[in-house]
Amino acid sequence: MAEELEESASLDKYLEFVRNLDLDKLKYELSSELGPLSGEVLDELEAERIPPRIKVRVSENGMEAFLNVVHPGKPRSVSLDLLQEQLKANPVVSGIIEDHLERIVDRQIYDQEVLVARGKLPESGKDGFITVLVNKSEDPEDFLDARGRVDFKRMRLKNMVHKGEVIAERVLAVPGIDGYLVTGKPLPARAVKEAEFKLTPDVGLAPDNELKLLALKDGVFFPDFRIRDINIIDGNISYATGNVRYEKSLIVKGDVKSGFSVECGENVDVYRCVEDAEIIAGGDVIVKEGFLGTGKGIIRAKNVTIGHIKQQRVEARENIVVGGEVMYCNLVAGGIIKVMGIKGIVIGGTLIAEKGIEVANAGNTQNVKTHLCVGYNKAVIAMDQKLIEIEQYLDKVTRSIRIFRAVGHLDKLSANTRGKLQLLIKTRDAFTEEIGQLKITREKELMTIVEHEKPTIKVTGTVFSGATIQIGDLKNYVTKEIRNKIFITHKGKIVEVAASSLSRGKKKDNP
Repeated sequence: MAEELEESASLDKYLEFVRNLDLDKLKYELSSELGPLSGEVLDELEAERIPPRIKVRVSENGMEAFLNVVHPGKPRSVSLDLLQEQLKANPVVSGIIEDHLERIVDRQIYDQEVLVARGKLPESGKDGFITVLVNKSEDPEDFLDARGRVDFKRMRLKNMVHKGEVIAERVLAVPGIDGYLVTGKPLPARAVKEAEFKLTPDVGLAPDNELKLLALKDGVFFPDFRIRDINIIDGNISYATGNVRYEKSLIVKGDVKSGFSVECGENVDVYRCVEDAEIIAGGDVIVKEGFLGTGKGIIRAKNVTIGHIKQQRVEARENIVVGGEVMYCNLVAGGIIKVMGIKGIVIGGTLIAEKGIEVANAGNTQNVKTHLCVGYNKAVIAMDQKLIEIEQYLDKVTRSIRIFRAVGHLDKLSANTRGKLQLLIKTRDAFTEEIGQLKITREKELMTIVEHEKPTIKVTGTVFSGATIQIGDLKNYVTKEIRNKIFITHKGKIVEVAASSLSRGKKKDNP
């Protein structure tokens, strides 16, 4: 045992001696004692040990570091610890890929750059935001019953809220994660922002959850977080109420009778029917039953949703949605017209929409003329009306000039009568020029709509003979029944594609 301890102590001394051995000092001592050493002796000394040559390169952006063992030394002395020391000396301290270092040592990869460290870009966080739960249009498709009918009784005015209802939720921000360079320099993530509720006298935080916002009163919610009052009429708008004019929103729990008018600054919700009456609204209009009469009524609003319509006119700045039949009506929309449900049939009249029309059936077996037109907007319609008016005047002026021509002997006309003729000729020329300019402007406007909006007409059921399909100025007169088609434009023509090949609302450039 004593011998083993003695040998162990001697080994430690040897190790300590080797660690402290300085070859350059040794060569100096030898040369001092023995004189200049021969080249052979020096070569033998140098050959005994050659230190490794290791290069570390950091990319310009500091995101990557490469290590190259140019020469492993002699005897081979490349170890994992040595490589790590070299990286730390350069300095490469973050994102070190230990597997790659081990591969250099194990596989003796020399004279080749190896990626040994990779930085990390910062991960972006998410700013907090407010989700408004009531500021959404109700989609009539959400109210289809089992028989494919729209249940208007379940619908309510857009943004209508009740006291105590949760109207908005606050989602907290999610902080980002900092990144770093291989040198250890941090790359801070972008600071995130928390969203804050806009508190008004009409809304307040939920007592048990400060991330929820409650309505403090009944009314219509607006983006400025104010809730405006709703005027409610329990019965009909008739002789009992007279015409109604109200700057906010209105609920009519009965009918709007013939000959009466409703003018609202915001939304109107009619629980029953509208007869030959007028409704003008700055917001949306919902008529839960029908809009019926002899053609003397009109509804103008932003969006219009109606149960069914017969012999009336509806104008919407955006969309018109009908849950049943449309009979001999004129509908004009700046967005789309959709006639829904199993009774979504259009018979007679004209539907004009800028962006698209979707119906179940158009026309009937009696070949009633039914016109579906897309690619038009109010500007084009106004130009059409003006063209009709000016062309009628031009015809009248032209006939008047012909009368003068028929008289003959114009030189015998009085100065006053001759002046009338000259004025007629100038008027004719002015009208002719105006018509030409209007047609050019109209054509450009139509082209813009068709190219940008790519309007379509979708018929999920049948288009009957007698119907007209129009996109822009292109018209197809239907002479035989067409089923389940979408009508689009392609190379200057109206073409049909299967309704299943285009999803609703999706635009397609080529058939």
